[in-house]
Amino acid sequence: MGHRAKDRGHRHRQGVDPEQLADRLRLCFRVPRLAAPGAGSELAGIQAELEAHPAALVVLDPLYLAAAGASGSNLYDMGAVLQAIQGVCQAAECALLVVTHWNKTGDGRGADRISGAGPAAWARVICSVAVHYRGSYPDGASTVVLGVELIGGEIADTRFRIRRRIHTDDPADLGSPLSYAVEVLADDDPEDLDPAAAALSKSRQWVLAELRAGGELQTVKQLGDRLAQAGHPLKPRTIQTALGELEGAGLAAGSEGGNGRARYWSPIAPDADGRDDDAGDGGGEGTP
Repeated sequence: MGHRAKDRGHRHRQGVDPEQLADRLRLCFRVPRLAAPGAGSELAGIQAELEAHPAALVVLDPLYLAAAGASGSNLYDMGAVLQAIQGVCQAAECALLVVTHWNKTGDGRGADRISGAGPAAWARVICSVAVHYRGSYPDGASTVVLGVELIGGEIADTRFRIRRRIHTDDPADLGSPLSYAVEVLADDDPEDLDPAAAALSKSRQWVLAELRAGGELQTVKQLGDRLAQAGHPLKPRTIQTALGELEGAGLAAGSEGGNGRARYWSPIAPDADGRDDDAGDGGGEGTP
């Protein structure tokens, strides 16, 4: 049932030997049919695999294939499917991770967008992941920013973002080694905010943080790219409005515009022109 994972020449930066990691991964390229008439034999196969190769985690991906035949809108049907494989994993003393998908309507956020009945009611912890930004570059590198939300009765609600960078030496060669870099991004609240910036709305704080990080003479497009890569994609009009408010608060300065010329924006330190800590009052709240 299981197959040993094969390494594709990935470079490792955390001191993990890819060969040792591959020895600990077992893959099955067909999900078990947990709602089919022969579901008992499918579960027996999983049980035998776990007895032969004890695991700490079982990943079932995707649920809609594994539960084919059950009514996705029926909580009792889905509960029976999920309870059966949960029992096998529990007996083997390993955790179970079920991968499901969001609805296509775009309504709701996080767990509220999970399709069908069952996962949201049955899961002890629900982890929802959304793509906040995806970009690729001519040199073969790509960047993806993921927004992660964890909720459940056994944990405190948690939200954070992850930025993943992937680069290959030769994008045209599928066998070329890949380099991964993954980092957990800071919370939405920029650190070390001065009193003037702390009075601003979230979107204005994000724009100010990237303006300060990027230095002088930045365009709206450059700021938009920086914001997107940081996991805060904003529309150009929103950025322009925020910059105008930051300029009024004495936290940013723009070059002269008009006649089709783009404006270039630079950050201003809170005390650069002798303003006191109340300089941000009145420039504050805006529509995100």
